[in-house]
Amino acid sequence: MDTIETCRPVHYAVQELRHLMEDHAAHARNGILFICHSPGGLVARKYPETWPTPVRSLITMATPHHSTSMARWPVYVSPLTSLLYQVLKGFSKGQIDLVLERVLGFLSSSGLRELLPESHYYSGLKDSKQGGTRYISIGDTNPDLLKPVLPSLPELLSRVVPDIIVPAEMREGYGDGLVRTASSRLSYSNEHRNFPVNHASVLFDRAVRHYIVKSAASC
Repeated sequence: MDTIETCRPVHYAVQELRHLMEDHAAHARNGILFICHSPGGLVARKYPETWPTPVRSLITMATPHHSTSMARWPVYVSPLTSLLYQVLKGFSKGQIDLVLERVLGFLSSSGLRELLPESHYYSGLKDSKQGGTRYISIGDTNPDLLKPVLPSLPELLSRVVPDIIVPAEMREGYGDGLVRTASSRLSYSNEHRNFPVNHASVLFDRAVRHYIVKSAASC
């Protein structure tokens, strides 16, 4: 499922998932186990409202269950592109382009505004457990999205962005660079665990993988 960096409006992804499940319904007769990253978890939460196939378990990683303030960052960061280039002038052009691509690519995502707390998605979400489904959520506490490619992204932003507007998503121990640790906790999850990884590395971390495999085996 789409990650937060390239997210589209959730309802489009839900429709795509429904069509996929219709095409492969024979493989889901015993129920579905969803393992989702970022807004993929929001898509999976919305899915049961449109399709009756039972969901055995939903495991979400770094999903903004309670929104993300990073959706407001185009207002602050887009005008600072030239300043970021100045901060990064000691690095190669390729490295600079990588930084800006990751930061500004996220900020320009078409579904980004839907991740604000006042969006129609959150106000219209039926936020309740589905019977027979086991819910597990995973959060991250390392906001350094670029490590080890470049110096700390939170440190770089602190040079050009006033500390007062640095969101929790970008603070050590409070977020993974894009999603607040608190927001990644599904309020009615049967189990929740935080890992010292960032929004991208959660997909490859061995400890996270071991935890998911062990959790999935018990479903």
